[in-house]
Amino acid sequence: MAYQSILAGLLIGLAVGALNFYLMRLFVSFAFRNSGKALGAVIIIFSYVLRYFLIGLMLYWMMSRGEKTAAITALVVVGVMTMLLAALQQRKNTKAG
Repeated sequence: MAYQSILAGLLIGLAVGALNFYLMRLFVSFAFRNSGKALGAVIIIFSYVLRYFLIGLMLYWMMSRGEKTAAITALVVVGVMTMLLAALQQRKNTKAG
């Protein structure tokens, strides 16, 4: 039964991590397009609130179902995936510039 929780955590973590990274890139690019306006700062703040609300909602849902192993696995996957994709994007931008 534990392997099913770990697998569920991995799959959910990958999905939420991909969504998190996509939203981060979308909102940051939109904020840069509106950087001269106050709207840019509001967009960045809203993106942080939205992304972490979604992650918190995922964790709450999993913990309320009693899936602690899956929740911890998903949280670790989201964290590692976010850091790894951001580092890869930074490296890609460094090589391109």
